[in-house]
Amino acid sequence: MSTSQSSQLALGIEHDSGLRHFFSYDFSSDELYQQGLAGILTPDVLNGKSDAESSDLVLRTKVFYFNRMFEQNLTLDNLHAYQEALNVNDTVPRSGELSIAHQEVENRVLTFAELKTLIEQGKTDDIPNNRIIPDSLNTAPPSTSTAPARKKPWETVQ
Repeated sequence: MSTSQSSQLALGIEHDSGLRHFFSYDFSSDELYQQGLAGILTPDVLNGKSDAESSDLVLRTKVFYFNRMFEQNLTLDNLHAYQEALNVNDTVPRSGELSIAHQEVENRVLTFAELKTLIEQGKTDDIPNNRIIPDSLNTAPPSTSTAPARKKPWETVQ
């Protein structure tokens, strides 16, 4: 076996190990990944996208994150080839996983720049926890005071 063949074999084994690690990695419990995903998947990013496009976007984020965290060089082609070889169907998130990620996006805290952009675009309905406050005053009768009147300085006994 030549040195180039042995280095290719070693690279293939490392790649296979990285792929196995990728498919077994629990992205849903990784808080850093979930925070990054929430920053990427803003509500208007998924609008108008099919489930396949949305799952492809989530898969790309997983590959990017995994490569950075574990110093790998995996590509989507590697994942698809490995998946076809093993007949594994776990790379495409199920619709339930996608809706959970979308709910996390809706419940996240907006940055000031995102909030400013939504207000400028008139999309105040997309702002989380945004309540509509009526322009009218409260029509209920005022309550009566139960606290005694405070004494003035010259009324105090010394």
